[in-house]
Amino acid sequence: MLDACDASIAAMLHPSAVCVDHVWRLAEQADPSQPAELRQQLRARWSAEAPLPMRERQLLDCARTATAMHVLGGGYINDLWSWNRNLLAVCAALADVQGTRVFATGLGLEPIAPESAAQLAALLDALSHIDLRDMASLRALQPHLAPEVGSRLSCLGDDLLQEDVTKLVVLEDAPPRMHLCVQDEFFGERATAEQLRQWLLGEVLAFRRAWPDAQVVCWELRPVSDARIFAWLRGMVPGVVLVPFEQLWTEGFAFGREDHLLSSRFHFQLVAAAAGLCGTAISWSGYYDTKLGSLRAFSRWTIYHLGGEEAVRVRFVEPPIAPERAEAIGKRKQALVASVLYPSVARRATPAECLRGGLYRLFRGR
Repeated sequence: MLDACDASIAAMLHPSAVCVDHVWRLAEQADPSQPAELRQQLRARWSAEAPLPMRERQLLDCARTATAMHVLGGGYINDLWSWNRNLLAVCAALADVQGTRVFATGLGLEPIAPESAAQLAALLDALSHIDLRDMASLRALQPHLAPEVGSRLSCLGDDLLQEDVTKLVVLEDAPPRMHLCVQDEFFGERATAEQLRQWLLGEVLAFRRAWPDAQVVCWELRPVSDARIFAWLRGMVPGVVLVPFEQLWTEGFAFGREDHLLSSRFHFQLVAAAAGLCGTAISWSGYYDTKLGSLRAFSRWTIYHLGGEEAVRVRFVEPPIAPERAEAIGKRKQALVASVLYPSVARRATPAECLRGGLYRLFRGR
């Protein structure tokens, strides 16, 4: 069973799963500034012998039959979307009342202020394990955890690494193409957005001068948001094509070994870098600096950094001294899933199958 922020879209993407939105709707209906109070209210309500709203009855019924609740990762529980801490408040209440085993993997918590980290730590005491996506999140959270909770902490990267990422990519021997995956934050009215648009156009035109007949491919990882660059470019550059989200979801990525890649999307870089490809990543905030930095173990990408109202500048990142393959990082995460999180299931299935299995999960990735 999959609990998602939009159950109808989740059902389309995961037809073999039962998709619901019980946790998300409970979380969004509560005061976003008081997750601890929400946990206490739910705990009191669910412990009393009194009628409950239908959504809460459904959630409790699901929890009774679930082996565990797995909070899947992403950068969605931090100070940019502080109201999402209510999700963990609901999960903690389930652990308190039902004894549900709750754990989280791949959480990206930055940016997070010390008081926010303390608030979050008070919810995580109910979890049997907390796995974080990056060291910045670990450093921010660890001082606020009780020793017994800190012992249940790990930092093993993004949840996508639990899969064999290279299976998402077809590498072709073909003439060079340019691949763009850029979100629509860069099409606002800020002066920096205009600088970036001009730089993007310059990069595309320079590529076309070198390869006049080459294709320029725009990838839509997030529907609508990532298609705006395609609409903007096709009026100025012939031969620009869009790979819509639905095609990407069913067919994966197709890259050439000599292709030029440019992206502001974290998971686009993760997949391409894991397949051994280089490119240029765009960052314009501490949030993206942290995300992109978490890939340094295996990514050789250049970072094009946009800082406030300053001029755009390029920051070249040195390769790691002792680089790891994404596959090795993924195996460590798979071992955690198989031996610690799903030990009873893992004896009958592979770690990847466990991740996709029929346990009750909470999902929202960024």
